[in-house]
Amino acid sequence: MEVELKVRLPDLTTYQQALALFQSVGQYQRTEHQVNYFFDGSERELQKSRTVFRLREVVLDIPHSGKAVKATATIKGNAVLENGVSTVEEEELPIAQSLLQALVAHPEDLSSLSSTSGHPLLAKLLLKLRDVNDIAIIGSYRTKRDVFSWSQLQIELDKTEYTFGDAYEIEIESSQPQTVRRLIENLLDGNHISYTFSQRNKVENMLAGSVL
Repeated sequence: MEVELKVRLPDLTTYQQALALFQSVGQYQRTEHQVNYFFDGSERELQKSRTVFRLREVVLDIPHSGKAVKATATIKGNAVLENGVSTVEEEELPIAQSLLQALVAHPEDLSSLSSTSGHPLLAKLLLKLRDVNDIAIIGSYRTKRDVFSWSQLQIELDKTEYTFGDAYEIEIESSQPQTVRRLIENLLDGNHISYTFSQRNKVENMLAGSVL
């Protein structure tokens, strides 16, 4: 189970203020340039069962290490977001970049690509679809994620580009989200940075065509 605190920043100016703050008080770890793709069947079987299947391609920019590329496949289920606290069941595994690109180019080849690759999450995805040949990308977005360590926490500061506009968010994974909430409230309030707590996750924003 993944548990995160999600903090919504209202605009680019506030995002830039938060970025400068964490550059000052935190320790910079890396920048991730993500491209995220989401899939479902024509009858929206995954959405109806509160399941998300995501492929993510990431270019990592790590200080003193240069750039690296990684790709992951993820199945999420039963997501709940209340007062900025997100809980979700998650399985995530690496996936070959060539396999990711093949699935993005030809989602209808899922069954054959699953068979030839033996990837366990592709096999699980097949079981959730009524017609394994009738699957498509239902949306995508790009995220620039700057990662900092601060107060023994990993801070992820996101700028996400949707087809309808940009959104800004702080994500902090922790098994004690209420403790983290107090810490981040004190930090942001003390530095006069405006914020609210996210009401929808990124996938829900993508599907709705708006940000909450």
